[in-house]
Amino acid sequence: MGKKKIIFIVIGIIILILIGIFGYMMIQDLRQQTNLVNEISEISQMFNQSTLDYDAIEQRLSTNISTGDYLVVEKSLKEYLSDVTNSMRELQTTLEDERITTLLTAQNYSEDGPDFINTKEYIQNTRSTLERIKEEMISYVKEEKINEYINDKGLDRYYVDLYNELMGDTQTAQADIEELEKSLDDVISMLTNSEAVIDFLIENKGQWEVQDENIVFTTDDLVSQYNQYVSNIY
Repeated sequence: MGKKKIIFIVIGIIILILIGIFGYMMIQDLRQQTNLVNEISEISQMFNQSTLDYDAIEQRLSTNISTGDYLVVEKSLKEYLSDVTNSMRELQTTLEDERITTLLTAQNYSEDGPDFINTKEYIQNTRSTLERIKEEMISYVKEEKINEYINDKGLDRYYVDLYNELMGDTQTAQADIEELEKSLDDVISMLTNSEAVIDFLIENKGQWEVQDENIVFTTDDLVSQYNQYVSNIY
């Protein structure tokens, strides 16, 4: 009987140890998940500022706080957000270039006319950049694209579901992207119509000049055509 009691005591101790280990693991697991949720929430708040601090965002996205499978989820999320951030930063830089608003000014006509080599190159490059970024932003809210960052990582369904949960509401994001798409289409259309004005000036070089910050044509018909091209922009 004595030996049996000892065996039961030993088994009981082992069970208590295992319960303690599993309990500790569950606590650590829950702590990691909570920390990751808070991390993504704080990063989301950084994106909701009126003025984005891209350097601070990129620094936050380049550091990790998790381990194990949670680290895989965290890296996947931050890789996605990093790609989005790069596109957003390039878009803002492109739209903030003052040349985009000075294409049809007397100063630009004087400096780059009558052949407008630099202006044509700028318009074509800027339009191409905006079209590419638009397609990138549209792709970022598609389920297929989102899954690219977590697929083939060998994670259990639990962690994949956590990744998708932290990604948030894709329907709301889709609505925001549609609004952005419309705005970019307006800018792209403006660039295309501005290029039409520039092409008109190139075709009719020698029949216009800049006088006192105004463009002057040799005939009223050219004035009418020019005004028509310009009216398509506004």
